[in-house]
Amino acid sequence: MMPSDTVLAYSRVVKTVVATLAVGLLPVVLGLQVLFGTLGASTRDHVTGESCGGTACSLTPAARQLVGQLEHEGLTCRQAPTMTDTIVFSWADGRVETVDFGTSLTATASAAGQALRYCANPR
Repeated sequence: MMPSDTVLAYSRVVKTVVATLAVGLLPVVLGLQVLFGTLGASTRDHVTGESCGGTACSLTPAARQLVGQLEHEGLTCRQAPTMTDTIVFSWADGRVETVDFGTSLTATASAAGQALRYCANPR
């Protein structure tokens, strides 16, 4: 082999290796973009009430009564999410009751209902 033939052979090997790596890494890069692009998006919609179309979820009479009862007991109820164990929750079947934060998070993630108000002791 002449020196130019060796260079030509090495260049073909390099081109083949680069092309193989590019084709092999493309699905990995695209997969990571999809993963990081959607990471955490679905749960935030449920917690912030955006599942109501970006507007405040209207309270049913039963929910208003429950919120009034909790506020009469000294709790402060707000629509903004708060780490608390007293959440006014509306189930998909129409029931309205208080649940803890974990139950609320699990139920909203599975579309079993929505958190209406977060009630806590004022500080």
